[in-house]
Amino acid sequence: MLAEGAANVARHYNVIITEKTQDWLNLFMALSAVYGTRFVALLRKNNEQNKQRHEGNVVDLKGHPIDENGMPVNPLTEPLNPNIS
Repeated sequence: MLAEGAANVARHYNVIITEKTQDWLNLFMALSAVYGTRFVALLRKNNEQNKQRHEGNVVDLKGHPIDENGMPVNPLTEPLNPNIS
């Protein structure tokens, strides 16, 4: 089926390829159809696992004070009550 589709498209162009090259292209298309979907599924699975693994590493800065340079202030270096030294 893939080979027929490739042959149908190829006849519209003035490109001459050898039978050996056409056989290699057909093999590549067949392997891509079978293993390409598995490869994409594996990439998606690994991407989801990486997202879950790194999900806890994100720091939410909403509501935290920011210094004059626009950087978040470390709450451990600032006293909780400014009136207490």
